[in-house]
Amino acid sequence: MGELPQALDADLTGWLAEVLAEHGRLTRADLTVIGQGEGFVGQLARAALTWEEAEPGAPRSVIVKLPTRDPGGLMMGQMMGLYDRESRFYAELAGEVPVRVPACYVNIARPDQGAWALVLEDLAPLRPGDQVAGATPAQAHLAVEQLARLHARFYGSPELDALDWLPTLISPMTAAIVPMFEGSWTPFLAEYGPRLSPRSLDWVERFAPRVPRWMEGYAEVPCTVTHGDFRLDNQFFGDDGQFALVDWQMSMRVPGSSDLVYFLVTNLNPHDRRVHEWDLIDAYLEGLRRHGVSEDLLPRDMVLRGYREGALLYAVMFVSTMTIERTNARGQAFFDELVGRTFAAVDDLEAGTALGL
Repeated sequence: MGELPQALDADLTGWLAEVLAEHGRLTRADLTVIGQGEGFVGQLARAALTWEEAEPGAPRSVIVKLPTRDPGGLMMGQMMGLYDRESRFYAELAGEVPVRVPACYVNIARPDQGAWALVLEDLAPLRPGDQVAGATPAQAHLAVEQLARLHARFYGSPELDALDWLPTLISPMTAAIVPMFEGSWTPFLAEYGPRLSPRSLDWVERFAPRVPRWMEGYAEVPCTVTHGDFRLDNQFFGDDGQFALVDWQMSMRVPGSSDLVYFLVTNLNPHDRRVHEWDLIDAYLEGLRRHGVSEDLLPRDMVLRGYREGALLYAVMFVSTMTIERTNARGQAFFDELVGRTFAAVDDLEAGTALGL
C-alpha cells in the first residue's frame, strides 16, 4: 500500500482508491476536515466518495483518521501508545464489545515509521453529542445504559489477562503525572485560578503528589475494558435511540467507574449533574446487575467512593495536560468546560474531605 498519508490537506483520492479497491473503482474523494482543534492527538476528515464502478454495499463516505501533525501531541500519542492501541482495538476487540462501533475498512499500523491510518464507517445520519453544550438528560441516561453494557462484558473476566496491550492503572504514565502537574500548575493558576473555588484548588494541589500511591490502592479492584475517553464528542446518537461509540485510543483495563466518573463530571453542566448524578449512578449499577455483574464484584459504596475521589484525579489530569495546544475557539471552550465542570464537582462532592486532605 506504499507510503501512508501524513496529512489531510492533500488529495487522498489515489491512496483511498488503492486501499478501498475491493469495493470498486474509486474516481474521487472529497475531504472535509472535522473535529479540528478538539482531537489533540489525531486528524479526522470525512471523505465523500465517487465510484465509477462499485460493489454492492460500497460506502458513499468514510472517516479517515491519521496521527496529529503537532510535534507535542504526536510525541504524547506515541509515548502513550494511543495509535497502536486503537489499531489493535479494531483488529482484536471491536467485534467483541456489545456496543456499536464504526466498521473498520482499513487498519494500517507502521510504528517503526511513526505512521498509522484508519478508514472507518461514517456513522451519519447519527449525530455526535456536543460536550461544550453538555448532555441532555435523555443522552446521559442512554450513554450510561450503554456504558454498563460495555463494562459488563469484561468485568472481572479472565479474558482481560490476554489483553496485555491495554494499559492498567499502574503504568509508566502514572508516574509521569506528578512532574507534568508540577510543570503546569503555575500557568494553570494564572489562567483558571480566579474562576475556581480556593478549597478545590487547595485539594487538587495537595492530592497531585499522592496520585501514584492512590492508584496503587485500586490495583486489586476488579477491572474491565474501558473506553477511556467516554465523552459526548465520541458518542453518536440517533432519533430512534441508536448509540455508537468512536475513538478507542484511550481504552484500558481498569475499574469501570473511571469511565462513569469522567462522563458525569465533565459532560453534564454542574446544574444538571447535581440534579441527575445519583440517579445516573444507580442506573449504571442496575445495568451492570442486569447484564450479570454481581454486587459483590462492584458494590455501590465502592462506586460512590470512586466517584468522589475520581473527580480529584481528573482535576489533576486536566491541570497536567493544560499545555497541549488548543488550536481554535471550540478547542478552548472544550478545555474551559472540562476544567470548570471538574473543579465544580470536586467542590460539590467534598472530594478533598473524603480523602482527608
